[in-house]
Amino acid sequence: MNTATKRILFTTVLCILTLGASSKDKKSTPAIMQKVFGDISELIPKTYNDKEFLKYSKETEKQLKSLSVNAQSVESHIANIGDLYGYAASRLKEDANEAYALYKRKKYNQVKFILRHITEDCIACHSKASSPRSAAGVKSFIAKLEKTGIAPLELAHYLTAARQFKRARNIYEAELKKSKSLQKTLDSDAMLNYLLINIRIFKDLIRPLALLKIIKPKKALSGQNKDIYNTWVKDLKAAQKHNYLNSKNKLVTAEKIIGNENDLVVASDKKHLINYIIASTLLNQLSTQSQDPKVLNKSYYLLGLIVEQVESSLFVSETDYYLEKSITLDPGSKVSKKALQRLKDYVEFGYSGSSGTHIPDAIQKRIKELEEIVKNAKKT
Repeated sequence: MNTATKRILFTTVLCILTLGASSKDKKSTPAIMQKVFGDISELIPKTYNDKEFLKYSKETEKQLKSLSVNAQSVESHIANIGDLYGYAASRLKEDANEAYALYKRKKYNQVKFILRHITEDCIACHSKASSPRSAAGVKSFIAKLEKTGIAPLELAHYLTAARQFKRARNIYEAELKKSKSLQKTLDSDAMLNYLLINIRIFKDLIRPLALLKIIKPKKALSGQNKDIYNTWVKDLKAAQKHNYLNSKNKLVTAEKIIGNENDLVVASDKKHLINYIIASTLLNQLSTQSQDPKVLNKSYYLLGLIVEQVESSLFVSETDYYLEKSITLDPGSKVSKKALQRLKDYVEFGYSGSSGTHIPDAIQKRIKELEEIVKNAKKT
């Protein structure tokens, strides 16, 4: 939950590659991002060879320095493209700089952690994209990873990052069919990623239904497993019947699917996962299509409420970003007041522990700034 410590280097890179620029700089952005991907595609496979990676290498330090320099170039290049890109670029630069600094201090395991574990949320980033292109060098990148003998589910993550969605889906499906525990299967990151790929990328509700039928045990279901399983099947069938994924009025449909927003909590809610994925898919589409501040104000607010439910990683969270975006788009609205309160609750929850609540000064300052923005805004 502590966003100051979450790592989004690889996710950020692929997010920007996916979304591209929306300004006159659009043509040059992929070329600049390609340099970053080139650095990462060389570095990540190295992390699977501890014998080599956990000792100093002049070549590795040079690549990390290149990553740091190129990340700085990305931030400078897209500073004027838009808030989303500036946010992503700042994170990229911060993490690239830290990885380089840690390597020079011989903190090799920490560098390895940054370079590897941040891939866990790539699917959530890619599902917001409309462009199907892959970065150059993808085949070589995947081939290097396969030579390391990494586990199938790890490979599926990287395949998703490289836009090899069909192959990634096939791997997830094959691995999920092998599971002997329905509870573990329903609660796994593999299942979440599988659902995200099918629903967001392929708009396919039939294939998940078929998989659920296959993995259902012969003996009668009971308790929480029964509740979650039956709700998923019901919600998939309802979405198919009403054609939710092709809804013309995305905001109204998303609100209908989400239900009472006051019932949404920070804790994980697996039971309604299908509806959250569908709703977030519609809201993500709306956030790139609408120019209406009020529509975007509500869309970002709702995304801030449900995004935690559809994230497979503890290292990335966009909740604070979405809520802040909602507030600043239309600060005089009732929605923004609710978004501000949700943001304050989220931050307090994220920085609370056994020793109490310790919110960094910079974050407290930003909350106060947002409070002043809302307080001084004209009611709309």
